[in-house]
Amino acid sequence: SKTADALLYEQARKQAASSINEDALDKAAQAEVNKFIANYRGNLPEANRVLEGMGMSWRRFHDYQKKLLWTQYYISQELGTQEPVTHSELLNKYNEMKDEYFTQTGQIQFRLIDIAIDKVEVGQISGTTFDTPKQAALKLAAELLVRIKEGQDFGELAKRYSNDAPHRVAEGGLWAPVTTGSLAPPHDVLERAAQKMEVGEVSGPIEADGHIFIMKLESKQEASCKTFEDVQPQIEAQMQLQRRKAALDELINRLIRQANIADMDTFIDFCVETAYRRSMKMR
Repeated sequence: SKTADALLYEQARKQAASSINEDALDKAAQAEVNKFIANYRGNLPEANRVLEGMGMSWRRFHDYQKKLLWTQYYISQELGTQEPVTHSELLNKYNEMKDEYFTQTGQIQFRLIDIAIDKVEVGQISGTTFDTPKQAALKLAAELLVRIKEGQDFGELAKRYSNDAPHRVAEGGLWAPVTTGSLAPPHDVLERAAQKMEVGEVSGPIEADGHIFIMKLESKQEASCKTFEDVQPQIEAQMQLQRRKAALDELINRLIRQANIADMDTFIDFCVETAYRRSMKMR
């Protein structure tokens, strides 16, 4: 990286020396210095402390900004104007990225009172005797629905009456958000019920394989996919950036091939040693 920076700057000085106004360059570099200070809310001592930690003085930082501006100008001249990305290229890229980046899966979250039929004792509920656990479970569910309609707290009722997993019962029947299509039987019926519900609505009794469910829908997110038209500018910007990076890499590789760089190992050792000294100073 350091080698590439040095080569780019050397070429920039050679190629652009006659077309850059030094006074304008100094002013632009000073503007970058001012931005650096502004990042620390104008606190000059704090900005100075950070700069010293980077191993730089204000003069060196100013010169460094000038080098960057020289280099950026040279790169823009060398790379020139890029060819526009065609519509078919954009469409192909969209299809490659669609599933991973632009598709949002459906998701629901709910509270649940799970009445397990085999855990309901046959006997009397509200003065009525039932012959089977299912009859008793349905009667219990009906009573709970009335109590919820009257304003009793769903979560508190779940803590008392639900046979769901203990950690969910302790949370008032609250399930973690689930992705559409991920619920296995018998709970898959809850997803189908949620499709017809509004957030905050209570549904039940829902019968499924030995269970009577009462569900309160907490949130619902429909599955969706951004259209090509929605994301076309984003894809185009990304493809242009990738092309520019590839062109810059090729430019750097060409300069490195052309340069007769001697003692590269010595240069690398110098960079490592300098980086180590700076890191120790910042501790």
